[in-house]
Amino acid sequence: MRSFCSDRKKVRGQRHKLRKLLRDIDGLTPFESESNRLYEHFHVPSGTWLNSPSTAGTVKTAFCKAWLEQCQRFIQAKPTNPSFCRVVAVLCEPLLGESQIVIFYSQEYFETFWKRNYSDQSWLPLNKGSSFTAKRGITTALTEMGYEETLLVDGKTIKSTLWFYGELDPCNLGNNTH
Repeated sequence: MRSFCSDRKKVRGQRHKLRKLLRDIDGLTPFESESNRLYEHFHVPSGTWLNSPSTAGTVKTAFCKAWLEQCQRFIQAKPTNPSFCRVVAVLCEPLLGESQIVIFYSQEYFETFWKRNYSDQSWLPLNKGSSFTAKRGITTALTEMGYEETLLVDGKTIKSTLWFYGELDPCNLGNNTH
């Protein structure tokens, strides 16, 4: 008799869920009201099932590719009227369902966003040879940066990798661009 771990249960209907997720990603609408805002952000719609270790790697890669393509579309659709506007996609590894696309409307907020060296959260730049997109076989023209994130939550240390893509300014973000 075989026993199954609860975190390894089969994720059913992955192709159907992926098609719905891709439609939902296409439906995201940026730049609706940028006045008096530091930023706006978009979370992965209906994507928590992506976090399951049983979700197929090909499905996760298809999501990542679509997420980066949506970031590229947001960049191309940027209005000319805000004095500052940067579009950045974040892919969270291993919890892809926690990924975001952030549109920054404040240069000051954009510059301070990258400074994460607190007692409960720190970001350590990954070495230049690391590439999430290369590992997944995804081709993109977007600039890539990776950070190892360490969080202290209720006395527990949680580590993840954050991959940033888009309008990244290497002068303000350190020497970690690809």
